[in-house]
Amino acid sequence: MSNETRYGPGHRGSRRARLCAIGVLACAGWGVADAAGKADRSRPGAPESAEAPASQPATAAGSQGQALRMSFDDGTRVVEDRRGMSGSFETAAGKISRAPRSAQAGPALGQPTLLFEGGDASQRAARVVDDAARPGKRVLEFEVQAPNVRIGRTGGMKSRIQANVYDNVGVFELYGSVRMRLGKDMAALQDFPDAFDWLTISEWWNNAGWTGEPNPFRISVHIEKSRPGAGQPLHFGLRASAKDPRKDRWSTTVWEHADTRFAIPIDTWMTVEYYFKDGDSRTGRFLMAVTPDGGQRQVVADVADFTRHPDETRPDGLSHLNPMKLYTSGELTEFMRSRGKALRLLWSDLFLLPCGPAAPGQPTECARLAGLR
Repeated sequence: MSNETRYGPGHRGSRRARLCAIGVLACAGWGVADAAGKADRSRPGAPESAEAPASQPATAAGSQGQALRMSFDDGTRVVEDRRGMSGSFETAAGKISRAPRSAQAGPALGQPTLLFEGGDASQRAARVVDDAARPGKRVLEFEVQAPNVRIGRTGGMKSRIQANVYDNVGVFELYGSVRMRLGKDMAALQDFPDAFDWLTISEWWNNAGWTGEPNPFRISVHIEKSRPGAGQPLHFGLRASAKDPRKDRWSTTVWEHADTRFAIPIDTWMTVEYYFKDGDSRTGRFLMAVTPDGGQRQVVADVADFTRHPDETRPDGLSHLNPMKLYTSGELTEFMRSRGKALRLLWSDLFLLPCGPAAPGQPTECARLAGLR
């Protein structure tokens, strides 16, 4: 995978003001100066100034689309089905459902749900818990103690917990952010004897591989360890792949990207931002930025390439999305268990905004929030 990181352009003042206005950032009294100047997309640039994340209010209107916000401070709880296959997010008012469509047709996100694909509480769990680092704050916890999914007829095992936002309509452009923290036990992954590139934290489907749609394509975001041996840092890697319908396998890698310069901190909250634009090798774009608490915003990937299948001739947007995910091999899970530890990711303040077309010559709200022009 390439070690190149391309930093996207943006006006810090306008971007900061917009993030403050919709509640993605807590700006009162923060006192961080805006960075001046423009970034050249063709080469690495300096990371942007630090910003402070905040919890999200319940709803927000987007440009042609309704934003999805989940803070987990509102009494939200996880309810599993009886088979241990899936789950729902519920409040005192009932299940959290699809955002209502506006009178004007535009992009729409699906209902947030959970998928385990099997197992029980002794193997995996998704639950809303108190955040020990922030008294009074409730967060979503994904914990895997043992592999919970059998891989076909091979006899192998893997581990899965994921949040689904499925059956999206007309989502050709999207800005997302979520707070994430690696639990303390995750430091043990730095001592895994081999390199690894499969610990998925987010996945973007355009189209999905299980719905019968033509031209399945996905962008997978991973926690990776690029070097064998103990004491090696973790970093983020991305892989775009297409599924071969003849073999029913994701065998075609369209592009790959890794930023080995940013070491993922353990037991530290960070804000992860995404920008997705449906397109081909000339018009597609996928950006990922990370801001650790107390640190600077790092753009760890800014890829101008296919964000849909290269053979797609009738694009219909991002149909399925896993904005929060813990999906990995049985081998990695068993390594953690052998050390008396568990894979644990904590999540908070999910925000997803689908955007419709902007005025001629103007960026969309999604692009503005991502710091793009």
